Amino acid sequence: MSKENPQSCSALEISEWDATRGWQARKVDIHRILAENPSVNEITVSAGFANAKEVRTCEPCRGYFIDRFHMPKTWWSDYSRKSNGYFGCQHSHSPTTGQGSLETWVYFEIKQLDKTGEYHWYKVNIFIRWNKVTHQTVILAFDTPPATAKRLLEQLATPDPYTLQFPFWFYPHLLDEVAQHQEAGVWAIRDQVRAVEKEIAPKSRPNPDYRRLHDIARHAIHVTESLDVAVQTVQHILARHNGLIRMMSDKDGAHQIHSQLQFFESYISSLRCRSSSNEKRMSNEIQLAFNTVAQHDAKTSVKIALATQSDSLSMKSIALVTLAFLPPTFVCAIFSMSFFDYNADSGWAFSDKFWLYWVFAIPTTLLTAAAWYFLRKYSFSAPSKDEKRRFSDIMV
Repeated sequence: MSKENPQSCSALEISEWDATRGWQARKVDIHRILAENPSVNEITVSAGFANAKEVRTCEPCRGYFIDRFHMPKTWWSDYSRKSNGYFGCQHSHSPTTGQGSLETWVYFEIKQLDKTGEYHWYKVNIFIRWNKVTHQTVILAFDTPPATAKRLLEQLATPDPYTLQFPFWFYPHLLDEVAQHQEAGVWAIRDQVRAVEKEIAPKSRPNPDYRRLHDIARHAIHVTESLDVAVQTVQHILARHNGLIRMMSDKDGAHQIHSQLQFFESYISSLRCRSSSNEKRMSNEIQLAFNTVAQHDAKTSVKIALATQSDSLSMKSIALVTLAFLPPTFVCAIFSMSFFDYNADSGWAFSDKFWLYWVFAIPTTLLTAAAWYFLRKYSFSAPSKDEKRRFSDIMV
């Protein structure tokens, strides 16, 4: 691999610790620090904070990381970048120093929601190289927010020299940070769900904000997903650490670290149960909102049906009166026409032109009926064959 100084990238923030000087922070060119040989100095712990996107797009930078820290090439792949969490581990041997090392890498995604409904993804992307001979530890944190980087360094204010001989000594500190962010994410969802539960039902027709309800449910699903992956990742860490314990001579310190890892597995699993409860509660609220609207609409439909029934009774009364008076009225209208005449002297007189009435009455009646039929037929569009077929399928 070429060791020519590549193009300039942003400065790399480095924090280094040794037993005599404590923590020392500095900013250096990324290519300069990657070109150094970490085995020749007295630094016990080195923590570097870099931008993964910059390194990924800079081929020389990526090559230096792979060469100096034995980072697997798959770590820089697109599918690793798009993953929602993982843990990896490998043993390496340096041909220049003759020393072996253990590299581990872990990735967590955590979704956090604020009170306004806005959200952001918090990512923990860590690569650790632990020297088997010198116990030097290099921690590379990618895309870490400044506040998180500060908290991690505060947790490592005074590393215990005894625990540094164990390759997984950093993971309890890391999982503590992950657990805090996961807890904040779960409780943020819980607060949103609780606010929905405490909303007072209106006396008028309910008008739920379904978009808001489904957004909260979506966030709850994402939080549960991240917790599922986090539990699985911690279990993989425990399984790998359990295999390393068998090869260690000093098992007491390793068992202490293992116990701490088991605690965080239990704690994050409990958070996952609470997150699942948030999901179910939110689903219950959405179902309640649907049922409340449906119940109100059903009551309105009943009122409309009762009003229609009352109108129907009125129409029946009118129809009954019409039925009672229409035949006599028709008879009265017939005999009041000029075709009939009554005289006290001559009695009833009937015109032989009475057939003219029927000549005009019958066609007019038929024409009126035909006009009504065609107006009714073409005023409303008839359903198409496809609509009829779909309707018949639904009825079946």
